Amino acid sequence: MEMINRPHRRSRSLATEAALKSAARRVFAAKGYFNTKITDITTEAGRSAGSFYTYFPNKEALLEALAADFLEDLEARQQCNAGRAAELSYDHLRAHVAQYWHSYREHLPEMVAIFQASMADQAFFARWRKLRDVEFDELREFTTILERHSAGDVDPGVMASAALSAVEFFCYIWQAAGGDPPGTRLTDDQAIDTLTTLLLHGMSGTPR
Repeated sequence: MEMINRPHRRSRSLATEAALKSAARRVFAAKGYFNTKITDITTEAGRSAGSFYTYFPNKEALLEALAADFLEDLEARQQCNAGRAAELSYDHLRAHVAQYWHSYREHLPEMVAIFQASMADQAFFARWRKLRDVEFDELREFTTILERHSAGDVDPGVMASAALSAVEFFCYIWQAAGGDPPGTRLTDDQAIDTLTTLLLHGMSGTPR
């Protein structure tokens, strides 16, 4: 009987952990990371307050688990992009921008919470930098390609930093902060096309 019950308990344990993570994402999105209490998360998850500590010692550990999940997703996406042709076209860059736009929205609560936590906690600052480095490395590949085809002496790493900063803040404004001006809406295609045109024109100095 004990052997039969173990898989059931394991399954229930995984379900509870997933419920807490999912609830945390919803509460972080609604209240912000710093304003969220553990009881907010357990109430949203429909679990007892004490059950939280079976899985996470504190709120920071839960956010760290969400960050690890997000990093795993980013690295898997990076692996899918590996081995692409060493060239840059509008469609090629657009596909990359679209992946980032959709990934940012999918993980929006974590993105905002990790950034908020990074301003007060060195461990989360390091985690935020790690997440950013994955995207930075991909954009640096694009800018290195462009360097071979354009005049000027702009460092590819600096160009990648500028490009990623523009993409990050654009995603934040339009996905988390209500648009610019507030209340304005963009379709996914409008957002992705705008970013792609801006990046390609800005990095290469030529329109598509």
